[in-house]
Amino acid sequence: MLFVGKLKEGFKDVVKEHKFSIVLFLIGTIVMAISYGGFYDSNATTRSQFKILMEDVCTCAYWIMFGLSAGALLCETIHQYLKQEKKSYNPKNSKSILLYSLLMVTSLIVTVQYLIVEIMDVIDFKKLPYTEGSYTEISDNFMLLFMAAYYGLSVFFFYKRSKDTFEKYASKAFCGLMKAELVYGIIAVGTLMILFAFDSLIYDLDKFDVIIRWQMILLGLVQYPCVLMGLRKSDKDISKFEKSVLAYVFTALLAIAFGIIYVYILKIVIRWTFPSNQVFSILTWLFVFGFAIWTMAQGCEEEKFVRAYRLMPLFFIPFIILQIMCLAMRVSEYGFTPSRYYGMALIIFEIIYFAIYIYKLRSNKDIMAYVVLVAIAGVFFMLICPGTNVSSTITRSQKAKIEKFLREGDSLPSDERAKAYEAYNEIYFDGGLVGEKYIDKNLSDEQIELMKKANAIDEKHTDYAKVERKVYHFDVTSYSDLRYVQCAYEIEDEDEENAENTVSKEPEYLDLSKLEVSDFEDGYTIGIVDLSKLAKLVISNEENDVDGDAKKAVLENKLPMSDFGFLQITYFKVRYDSDNSDNVEYLYFEGYVYQ
Repeated sequence: MLFVGKLKEGFKDVVKEHKFSIVLFLIGTIVMAISYGGFYDSNATTRSQFKILMEDVCTCAYWIMFGLSAGALLCETIHQYLKQEKKSYNPKNSKSILLYSLLMVTSLIVTVQYLIVEIMDVIDFKKLPYTEGSYTEISDNFMLLFMAAYYGLSVFFFYKRSKDTFEKYASKAFCGLMKAELVYGIIAVGTLMILFAFDSLIYDLDKFDVIIRWQMILLGLVQYPCVLMGLRKSDKDISKFEKSVLAYVFTALLAIAFGIIYVYILKIVIRWTFPSNQVFSILTWLFVFGFAIWTMAQGCEEEKFVRAYRLMPLFFIPFIILQIMCLAMRVSEYGFTPSRYYGMALIIFEIIYFAIYIYKLRSNKDIMAYVVLVAIAGVFFMLICPGTNVSSTITRSQKAKIEKFLREGDSLPSDERAKAYEAYNEIYFDGGLVGEKYIDKNLSDEQIELMKKANAIDEKHTDYAKVERKVYHFDVTSYSDLRYVQCAYEIEDEDEENAENTVSKEPEYLDLSKLEVSDFEDGYTIGIVDLSKLAKLVISNEENDVDGDAKKAVLENKLPMSDFGFLQITYFKVRYDSDNSDNVEYLYFEGYVYQ
């Protein structure tokens, strides 16, 4: 009963202090639940313009509510912090009103631009000078920066208000979140059991998607307040059980992982070889979990191990050298791609983090929370800042091969021209608006064709084709189930170790007439689909430079599957033999299965 009393009191306090953000978020989830699945009549095959308009209005409404909720949360956390720390603070003076107004207006502007560009079909991208993907990427980046900045700063002010060290706040907040999520889980499972029983015994609720709609409402009614409750105010002390998990179990597992990496480093030194490709991703996750583990362990304030916990992060520093080696080898040979760029950004963040950490150890100052501000600044430089963002860096890295081709032309060896074409593809697909501007300004169609022909000299002469058609309205009138799918297929390369003893043979390609479609979450096979005709159309449109609505039209129709299902594809990409477009070696698609 004591726990229930504390929970009730904490819930009241969080609603009192963050009522605007909670109410806005709750309204958003309610509207989203109401509009889920679209406004369809059970016996109608088409919808009136009014119902389409209503769905669009609801979509705009819940996105705006979510955006304003993030703005309101930041305003509330700043307000509560200043109210606690400054006696002279007046929320009604001109400076406070201006600050909170700017924060709310900014959240509204960013959300509306995202709605206009990404969600609502109101822009005719064919009339704009560059492709739709370049504009949507910019919109996505602003939305990501907005979310990182607003939620990151909200957590920062939660910490500042707690008056604990960053490490202690992190451990308390983690434990508080786990308790809050346990409450949400109990309520969610309990209500699900009641709804399932009602659905099975009394009335079929699937007709109205009641269960899914209720789970959406629970996100705003219980989940969101529980998260704020965990971050806002935690228990005075961490329990013995929580300390044992954070300070002993997690740190022991992390120490074992460190030991494995050090053994691997010794293996590299003895054999004098370069690190494998998998090392970077392993070290990335090791830093992410390690950062959380050693921070919370220090927050537990176990005196007999406090020195060991403070020294533990320093054992990761040699791993940064491994990461640099892994990344430098690929970048020097192939240039930057999005994954390599974000890998570089992670290394820079790690170096800054450890510089702050070492200074903190020497000065004994509580400064680690400023890592949150560094992360927000990093998101800005990665996604938005001209010259340093991912698109600019990829274009600048890859264009050297193209400019070498432009200088030397036909005199350049065919393998160098092939590399130039690969660089062109990287800029075209991942260079964003910066890359498109560079291609339009510097490359003619004849030059691109010349690089393409040189690329065809290689043993594997491949090209790419892709198409995307976003779907916002789903007619599920005649179906009982709608699920998201995401599938990739690729021919397996021959084992290099056995290549010398194998008779040379023609490369094998994908059989597109019978591809297995798997569930995105569970991985089990839903059915079989024939994508051979679709692939031919997409490749033909790419080779004939078909653009706009005509290119997207190939994705309008649902494709029949085995087991009486239909597949509606929203994104489709293939890599194929340039000499014979029927030979596809890689295929990827996203979409929805109706059953």
